[in-house]
Amino acid sequence: MHPQIYAAHMGLFNVLTALIVFRDKVLAGIPKAGNPLDYYLASKHMSDEEKSDFTERVTAGSLTDDEKEVIKNLSWCCFEKNGDADSDGRTVDGVEALCLWHGNMKAALREMFTTLGLTQKMWKKAKVGTEGHAGGKQVFQHAVHVDPLRLPFFRPNEKGQDVFITQPDGYIDRVKHIEDAAGKRSVIGRHDYILKPRLQVTLRWPQKGPFDRDDIIRALAACQDDGLGACRSQGFGKFNIIALTDGASAKLSDSGGCTKKEKHVK
Repeated sequence: MHPQIYAAHMGLFNVLTALIVFRDKVLAGIPKAGNPLDYYLASKHMSDEEKSDFTERVTAGSLTDDEKEVIKNLSWCCFEKNGDADSDGRTVDGVEALCLWHGNMKAALREMFTTLGLTQKMWKKAKVGTEGHAGGKQVFQHAVHVDPLRLPFFRPNEKGQDVFITQPDGYIDRVKHIEDAAGKRSVIGRHDYILKPRLQVTLRWPQKGPFDRDDIIRALAACQDDGLGACRSQGFGKFNIIALTDGASAKLSDSGGCTKKEKHVK
C-alpha cells in the first residue's frame, strides 16, 4: 500500500485487538468435498430416472466407492488452513495453521449487534433507512472489518510458549441434514474439533461512525456465550476474552503484553 494511502487508511479507523480462549471444543464447518455446490447442482440436473436409480442405490447401500467418498466428504467438516487460499500462498511464520475464517467472527458480531438492539441505535444516529429497515446492518456490514482474513488457532505448550495448531484434536459425529439426488435426508455428520484453542482477532471500525468502542465491547461480550465455529446452537464454540488492547498488537498474552509464537504443534 502506498505510504500516503496507508496513513490516510489508518487514520480512518478505531482499532481493537482481543485474545480469545475457547472454553471447550470449537467445531469445524467446511466440508472436505472439494466443492459441495458442484455436487449439489449436478444432482439437481439429474433426470427423474437417474434420481430414482440413485435413491434406490442409496437405500440399498450399493453406491460406488467414488460416490461414497463424495457423500462422506460432504458430511465431514474440517478447518481451513492459513495457506489454503491466500493469493500469495503465505502461511503464519511458515506454518500452515488451522484457522477460523474471519467471516465467522464478523457474522457473530453482526448477530449480536442485532440482538442487543445496536443496529437500531445506529439507524437513529445515522438517520438512514426507515423504521424496520436494515440500515444498521448495512452500516455494520461495510464499516466493521476483521483482521486477519484467517484467524490461526494456537495454544500454550508445556513451556508456556504459544504454538500454532496444525492438526485437529479429534472429531465428533452429529446428526445433520443434507439434500442430494435422493432428496432431503438425515445423515451422521462428522466435525473435526480443536480443544480449548486460542486465537487473536483485530477489529477496525470508522472513527466517525454511528457506533463506538462501547458498542463493539458489548457485542464481543455477548459473542462469548453465542460462540464461534459450527454447531453453536448445540453449545459448541463458546469462549472467553482474556486480553484486550486498543490498536493492532502483534502478539497478546494473558496479561495484555506480547508473547512470541515460536513452534507449531500437530
